[in-house]
Parts: sequence; structure tokens; C-alpha cells
Amino acid sequence: PTPTPVPVQVPPPVAPPAAATPPADASRIVLRFKADAWTQVRERNGQQLLNRVMRAGESFSVPNREGLLLSTGAAQAMDVVVDGTPSPVIAAMNGVRRDIPLVADQLRGPQQ
Repeated sequence: PTPTPVPVQVPPPVAPPAAATPPADASRIVLRFKADAWTQVRERNGQQLLNRVMRAGESFSVPNREGLLLSTGAAQAMDVVVDGTPSPVIAAMNGVRRDIPLVADQLRGPQQ
């Protein structure tokens, strides 16, 4: 007997997945440290989310919520990255800074 060919079903190619959009609660602000610096992130009511010396090479993703404040002993030791771009507002600061509002749209600086 001669074998009978069986048709093979080939699935259509799968489209590459669309770029994932970050969840609504994803952090828009990341603190990246170039040198050691005492850093505090807290809520207006005083509840602390971070209060320690951050080391060069470390980073901290700021929760995406309102009313958070940043204090640091060395503003020049960090880059504040907003939506993937370093903040020009913080880049111009040096030394001790207290109670900087962590509001993404304000930290991005003037829009071009």
C-alpha cells in the first residue's frame, strides 16, 4: 500500500506583542544615586517610606501617589528621573534640601 499524504495545518504567524503600557500605579519617579546621600521620602502626615543613607549605584522607585516629600543631605548626589528623563529641577540643586514635593509634572520642569 502507498501512504496517503495528510494535510498539515500551519497556524498563522503570531504578531509580536504590543509594547506593554505600565500599570497605572507604576512609579513615574525614580531616585538614582551617583554618590552616598542621606535621603528621606515621606508623606505629608510624617509617615516615612524611606529614611536612610542611599549608596552610589542604588535607586528608589517612588510610589505613584500624591503628597510625598523628598529631603536629602546631598541633592547633587542623585538624579531624579521622571518618566525616564532626569529632572532639570533637581539637577540644579546642591546640598541639603528639605520637603521637595515629588510631583512628576512639576519635576519635569518647563515644557518645550
